Amino acid sequence: MKKGRKTKKISKFKKNTKKYKQRGGNKDYLHKTPGPQQCHPRVGENRSSEGCIPIDILKKVADKLKIDSNSQDLRKQIEEKLNVKPIHEYSFVKALPLDEKEKQSLIKQYLRPKMPESWKSDPDKWLNSNDITYVMEQYEEAFPAFEFMGPHPIDFAAPDPYTKDGKCLINEMCEIRVTNALKEGTESIGVIYNLDPHFKGGSHWVAVYIDLKHHKTYYFDSYAIEPPKQIATFMKWLTTQDSEMKLFYNGNRFQKGGSECGMYSMYFIIRMLEGDDFQAFSRTKPPDSFMLDLRDWMFST
Repeated sequence: MKKGRKTKKISKFKKNTKKYKQRGGNKDYLHKTPGPQQCHPRVGENRSSEGCIPIDILKKVADKLKIDSNSQDLRKQIEEKLNVKPIHEYSFVKALPLDEKEKQSLIKQYLRPKMPESWKSDPDKWLNSNDITYVMEQYEEAFPAFEFMGPHPIDFAAPDPYTKDGKCLINEMCEIRVTNALKEGTESIGVIYNLDPHFKGGSHWVAVYIDLKHHKTYYFDSYAIEPPKQIATFMKWLTTQDSEMKLFYNGNRFQKGGSECGMYSMYFIIRMLEGDDFQAFSRTKPPDSFMLDLRDWMFST
């Protein structure tokens, strides 16, 4: 696999390694956020001043708490009445004077996944498969033309050792058909892999974003290591289905520590979904500390 040359041959990838000139608004790129803070991404790009919960619900709560429902700072007054800190959406909903069924409905419809309790004592704990799945499933709901697959082990395409017919270990990966997916309304696919095989505990998260509509597939590793053989083969296989498909991977390292690969992988897919340019993205390096901060953004507390 040669680096840095754009070619139609499926054996080569294009690597993005040029230095990024941070001038004017480019500096702000490092601080792009993955949608509304602690709110389900279907809420929109930005979190409203009232938080994730709609104003009509807040007014209903205000009446129960005997607060002026026409107050300009209604959310703040409710928080103070219930002794809940700002931007703690899960705690806020749980404290509302509503029945439990309604609370759970609000949580499911308007909030990000609840932050794992274990993170309180271990704030940079490594993300597990469930943490990733809960976040990415919400992006499937918010972006109907997007499909998330994974998280999957690195041996996703190996024969399944638990079946007699030896089918692919992860069928959904081996059954991807570019033309059919587009016909069915899927314009992009995101995949997060662990570089350990399925029988091991996990080592490092990486991601692939397939832009079916624009014939481009991107591989992202926060350590800037080239795609491993299994993923490179999968990406090249896509070009046999779509002769216009171009393959890319990042050449700049983002991650310095050992805990934030899962956050980086999700962040990459989300930024691609939001329409960011891969070349610009791969030339910026949001620090590990930014990923740690985003835990309080992509999970509700």
